[in-house]
Amino acid sequence: MEVVYYYDASLKCCPVKKYFSQYNDNVKLLAEISKKIEMIAQGNGIPLGSFSKKLTGCDSFEIKQRKDKNTVIRILYFLRQNKMILLNAFEKPDNYDTRKEKRKIDKQLELAERYIIKYKLNENLYEKY
Repeated sequence: MEVVYYYDASLKCCPVKKYFSQYNDNVKLLAEISKKIEMIAQGNGIPLGSFSKKLTGCDSFEIKQRKDKNTVIRILYFLRQNKMILLNAFEKPDNYDTRKEKRKIDKQLELAERYIIKYKLNENLYEKY
């Protein structure tokens, strides 16, 4: 399975690639994320272990990576024609119970769903991982 970044033409960038760029000096974190992505890709995109899962009510999946003791990085992806398309990435508090945090997360999930729709309309909207 080929791993690719979704490219958003209106933003003129790949959201996940742009997100990862803030960690260019944290090689260990990027290596851990890359290892998880590669493991899932080798398994044809099927979620593995406790660090990935299919999202309920969505066409996307998530990969979780701990950033620090209070924060988890979520990387959203979906599968299409032997491609694992990395859609969106964001941080969330490890434990949250406020409506404000829930709305932030819902907004990121909705954004990923819009990216899926755009990608399905133009399957050339990607860059190599």
